[in-house]
Amino acid sequence: MQAQLSGRIPFVTAVLGPSAGHGTLSAPLADFTVMTPTSSIFSGGPPLVKASLGEEVTNEELGGPEVVLRSGLIDNLSLDDKDAFNQVEKVVVFFSIY
Repeated sequence: MQAQLSGRIPFVTAVLGPSAGHGTLSAPLADFTVMTPTSSIFSGGPPLVKASLGEEVTNEELGGPEVVLRSGLIDNLSLDDKDAFNQVEKVVVFFSIY
């Protein structure tokens, strides 16, 4: 449904903690995505990396803010959950005006 509605309605995502698997599909489809400093986002977590590649990585190394901001997957880094919600609100208000 998200892919079908992409480009038709504004879509905003906030990542407020570790997000893995299907939950991560929302971020690349969103028009705006924000995450908190303690969040991470990845399709397969550290246990999957260990099982498949034998390498040990942390959530932060795999999909922490430094990684995903640089890649462009996430647009903004918030200070905390409250700031993330404030950023989401500003974007939603902006979309509703135009």
